[in-house]
Amino acid sequence: MNIIKYMLFGLLAFSCSISWAEELPNPDEENVANFHLLDETCAGQCHEGEEPSEDLEFEYRSCVECHDTLANLDGRQHNIKHQDSEQMECVECHFPHEESDPKEICTDCHEEEDEELEGFYSMRLESYLNLYSDSPKFVHSHINGAR
Repeated sequence: MNIIKYMLFGLLAFSCSISWAEELPNPDEENVANFHLLDETCAGQCHEGEEPSEDLEFEYRSCVECHDTLANLDGRQHNIKHQDSEQMECVECHFPHEESDPKEICTDCHEEEDEELEGFYSMRLESYLNLYSDSPKFVHSHINGAR
């Protein structure tokens, strides 16, 4: 009987460890969180502890502590409409722990033919491709320019 208890306990412990490991972010994905880990000055500053805060307010504030306000960011995608009238937070478009296609960030909410997006994709896509290319020149200048 004790052997069955130990086997059940072992099976339970094993299944819990597997489900916990599935929840961890993949360090090899090309996403915002992993990009920030490349810069020693901002690595680990997105959360107060190892877990996100309950209201995510610390995480929202940590974006603008390094990157300033939306109005000061490069690119017209960070426009006044999203900042002032809609009070949008950075993470409403940028999911830190998920890979994303830059074109799909906007089309999650906007129609692809929306005139507000006209001429935007090429600039955004070029920036994204440079960000994850093997070009350390761009990555280095991007990281240093973020502060």
